[in-house]
Amino acid sequence: MDISVIVPIYKGRKYIPSIQKMVSNNVEYAANHQMNLNVELLLINDYPDESINEYVKNTDMYEIRVVNNEINSGIHKTRVNGLSYSSGEFILFLDQDDKITDNCFYSQISAITDYDIVVGNGYRGVKGNYKKIYKSHKKQSLCCNELIYVRAANQIVSPGHCLIRKWAISKAWCENIITDNGGDDLFLWLLMFEEKKRFTVNFECVYKHVDTGINLSSNLDAMYKSSDNIIYISRKCRIISKRTIDIYERRIIFLRKMQTKNLLKKGLACLSNLDICVAKLYAYYI
Repeated sequence: MDISVIVPIYKGRKYIPSIQKMVSNNVEYAANHQMNLNVELLLINDYPDESINEYVKNTDMYEIRVVNNEINSGIHKTRVNGLSYSSGEFILFLDQDDKITDNCFYSQISAITDYDIVVGNGYRGVKGNYKKIYKSHKKQSLCCNELIYVRAANQIVSPGHCLIRKWAISKAWCENIITDNGGDDLFLWLLMFEEKKRFTVNFECVYKHVDTGINLSSNLDAMYKSSDNIIYISRKCRIISKRTIDIYERRIIFLRKMQTKNLLKKGLACLSNLDICVAKLYAYYI
């Protein structure tokens, strides 16, 4: 198997036809460009009270499997469950409402070469107003810089614009579940950097991310809780270096302090975290 596409489904039966259509289009595009791919689609149902089988259409173009979680497990555990059933050399984690271009598989496999993960470009937006995720090649190249993730921000919008070698996915990520949804992807990237996995980028646009206004990535409280999970697990299990997690924790504390309306407190927070401020400005304006 070449690619395993893993999609957690939560009250998302309506998305299944479009997911299947995107996979079919990609398999067809690759074949038309002399790249014959063996693809499997794993739909992991994380809402056991609702069956999704009747929404799945059988096809000869690729393998498809439905896996039902016994209980609602959250996004991280559901992705790990899907990974345990996968057989592909490469893994693509999609959210149920993600969109990928018809040439996503072809482009990402062509770009990954001998690296462990490739980060493609794409578009993100609200209510049809889309902009490129990375406005320049230089900005996209920050995806390969661990310190930017730690001091500034997660440089990857979603795992949906990444193709990952299965063997390169950290065992620690599979064994230590982030229970508050929202940060399991950043946790994976930090672990992969820690384990010296090699990142590269694909400048082609292969993905579209829709911000609905209720996405976890836009919910600060949820992201802070998820960040606390990352910090706690990393320290308890010693799976990320103390220096790295110290800086990351300081950034999260800094962001919380910046929520105040007191300008003096904001100024003092910036002065005591100049390295974080510089990194955030650099990542934003580069």
